[in-house]
Amino acid sequence: MSIDYQVFSDVSNVTLGGTAVEGVRSISLTTKTPQLHASGDDDIYQSVARAGARSLAGTIVLPDVAKAHSIAGLSGTLSFVWHDGRGQADKTVTITGVSVTGMDLAGSHQAPSHASVALIAQTPAPTTHPITVTYD
Repeated sequence: MSIDYQVFSDVSNVTLGGTAVEGVRSISLTTKTPQLHASGDDDIYQSVARAGARSLAGTIVLPDVAKAHSIAGLSGTLSFVWHDGRGQADKTVTITGVSVTGMDLAGSHQAPSHASVALIAQTPAPTTHPITVTYD
């Protein structure tokens, strides 16, 4: 059975605000659109249902806690490469307007520690998505 869809793995070449970020274990991104609901006093059903403004948030997971502390205050463009699991075109992801919003440190019994660096992105043009994807 052949895979007819793209599978990406192994994040590499990570930069944030022009600073190289080495040893990244993973990057996750979440795009959300909140639902806005309202109804009048005598309405049985909601009379207003709209989609709000989209938001983009993400997490960079690093095994090196000190490296996570060093990028904690950065902002700018986040760029990284996901390698194509089938050996075809790698995917370069660029996200503009990124700001680091916090960090979680984790460690457990007989397991390596890691840091999760939280980020959000904004776009200067309200109708333009901040993610650009190119295939190398």
